[in-house]
Amino acid sequence: MELLRIHVVLDGVAPTVWRRLDVPRSMTLDRLHLVLQGAMGWTDAHVHEFETVARDGSRHPQRYLPDDALDDGEPGEREATMPVGRLLGRPGDLLRYLYDAGDAWTHTLRLEQVVPALDAGPRCLGGGRACPPEDCGGPTGYDRLLRVLAGERRRDAERFDVARAQAAIARLLQEHPVRATVGPVGDPTSRPGVPEEPQGGSRPGASDPSGPVDAMLLRATRHRPQSLAEHVRRAP
Repeated sequence: MELLRIHVVLDGVAPTVWRRLDVPRSMTLDRLHLVLQGAMGWTDAHVHEFETVARDGSRHPQRYLPDDALDDGEPGEREATMPVGRLLGRPGDLLRYLYDAGDAWTHTLRLEQVVPALDAGPRCLGGGRACPPEDCGGPTGYDRLLRVLAGERRRDAERFDVARAQAAIARLLQEHPVRATVGPVGDPTSRPGVPEEPQGGSRPGASDPSGPVDAMLLRATRHRPQSLAEHVRRAP
């Protein structure tokens, strides 16, 4: 059995927010979406899509989308029938994952290596820095937010808990079981399944807050309650 070792970087954010994942070659993109949500610390409350990328970083037009986005007329292919191993086949191959069309969080996935494994369970091996809070205005808004809170002498944004990330991955996969197989899609080892419900739409309150950064925000505003947007507007 083989696993794909993937390095994930949240584009446009400094210092770098990154994760390292092992996922089965036959895992379909709809399941990889759940793994990424858990590993990064997102709340799965916004739309998402995958996009193929050339080795030189240029974009291809091929998009892979959840069923509800395709039903709404968005152009692309069905993510639930595409194994990640079809798109990330050789070390150095790239794939983009876009989350939240408004904030436009873009993640670059790069295949580091193919590793042998005794089990097929996806896992988070490590990472750096906590995920930004949801709805903070994308990389630019997050940068401004960190500058606003720089005087709080908090280090929450630097913390990443791999055990918490792994638990979140396991929870999301359990909450969204594969209910049926639909047959192979070109990979003899792959029998991708159909998720119990679409994964792409807005799901307010879908899961817990994104983690330590949210705790930082709550503490910072304990005596002067303000919205996240108000904090960003206060930035110089």
